[in-house]
Amino acid sequence: MGAAVRPLLLGLGLAALLASACESDDGVEREESDLTQSMTLRFELADGVVSLRASGKKLTCSERFEGLAGERVTCERDGEDLQVIVKADKKSVVVVRDLAGKRGYYTCTPSGDVEGLPAQMKCKATTLRPRGTGGLSSPFDSSVEG
Repeated sequence: MGAAVRPLLLGLGLAALLASACESDDGVEREESDLTQSMTLRFELADGVVSLRASGKKLTCSERFEGLAGERVTCERDGEDLQVIVKADKKSVVVVRDLAGKRGYYTCTPSGDVEGLPAQMKCKATTLRPRGTGGLSSPFDSSVEG
């Protein structure tokens, strides 16, 4: 390779590396696109509207869905979706986080109260364990013997 070509290739390689380090394909900065091992979530109430803060960033929450075993709230911002699932006893919280095409699962310790939801949740990444013989599974342990 000629001496004049090496600096050109090195410059192009550095430019490509810098460009790819700044943003992911969906416009979320790379630093924000990696799923963390822990996070703190906070529900807030302003003007009768519930919102969520994750890593200091505000997410807009949609209507709440109340099921038999608990409640689910979906919150989102550009490039990130969070589903907060609060078990009916209000002692167990699971979060499903979709960030820049990656999915993470978290178990959380709730505290406080905002409109029936935990005011704050300290969450740690978890892995889903296969249960039974496959099919549908719940992120919560069964309360039924057998």
